[in-house]
Amino acid sequence: MELVNAMYRGFTLIELTIVMALISILAAIAAPGMGRLGNTMTVRSASQDLYNALNYTRGEAISRVTNVSICPTTNGTSCSSSVTDWNNAWLIYVDQDGDCGVDEVLQTNSIANNNAEITVTAKDSGGTTISPTPGCFSYDWFGRNQDNQSVNFQVCGVTSDGKNIAVSDSGFSAIKETTSC
Repeated sequence: MELVNAMYRGFTLIELTIVMALISILAAIAAPGMGRLGNTMTVRSASQDLYNALNYTRGEAISRVTNVSICPTTNGTSCSSSVTDWNNAWLIYVDQDGDCGVDEVLQTNSIANNNAEITVTAKDSGGTTISPTPGCFSYDWFGRNQDNQSVNFQVCGVTSDGKNIAVSDSGFSAIKETTSC
């Protein structure tokens, strides 16, 4: 008799239904958090990509002993006509005469996941917002910001979460948290 009962052990239909209901409830609670996590990772990735590109640009300016610039691009060979169009890709290039003209393309970078929005604001030493000069951001051969003004690259996602890449007038950059975009 014991052998027969051991063969028919298992879960009842009611037990399986309750477990499935609990899993569904937990998944419904976790789903909004997963969306925020995806947005946070997109912003973090885009800001890290831009930060690395800025550091590469500065390093190339120092090692080549000439002006090297970075600008938004739509075609990968020239700067975009829009000063604030950093959402898709950017171009790193040698700019020997400092006129924001492309003399030699060094690298073209793009955002892997373009659900992030990148806006550029330039601020002078007093913190007053000014419009960025032409569409490029340049480093001189000392590694300094060519315009001698602090510049903030703000990377925002589809929600209000974002990061700020602050570039000082001396050329050093750092990724900082942004409370609102």
